Parts: sequence; structure tokens; C-alpha cells
Amino acid sequence: MSTKDDALAKLRTRMAQPPKDWVDVVMVKMLKDPVYYGVLGLSVFFVLAIIALIATKLVLNQITLEEKQKTRQIKKKKKKQH
Repeated sequence: MSTKDDALAKLRTRMAQPPKDWVDVVMVKMLKDPVYYGVLGLSVFFVLAIIALIATKLVLNQITLEEKQKTRQIKKKKKKQH
């Protein structure tokens, strides 16, 4: 229990000082309005996940198209040889 109290005391003393860098600014903003920044962070995560899924789908479609073209070329070469 004392470690939790010590951590809270350190956090309070750090928040009492003016912000030193961007991490302090973000920490203070998040502590003042955690729901807003939590929802904002979650929505950014989902948008990035959707972008990653779309990019993966496009890459896989491109790979399948290349494979189909290669098999067609191989079939054409075999037909020409016979």
C-alpha cells in the first residue's frame, strides 16, 4: 500500500511543477479528461487497424494477380511448345 501512496505523492509533486516536456503535458491532459482521450486513442487505433487491413488486402490481391499472370504465361509457353 505504501508504494501506491508513494507513487501518488510523486505524481502530485510532478504535476505541481510546470511541464518539462510533452510527456508531462499529455499526462496532465489525460488525467483531466480521461474518457475523451481514451475514446480518441481507441478511435485512432481502429482507424490504423482498418488501414492496415485494407493495405494487406491490396497486397494479397496484387500477389494473386501476379501468380495468375505467371501461370497463364507458363500455360501459353507449354501450348506453343506442343
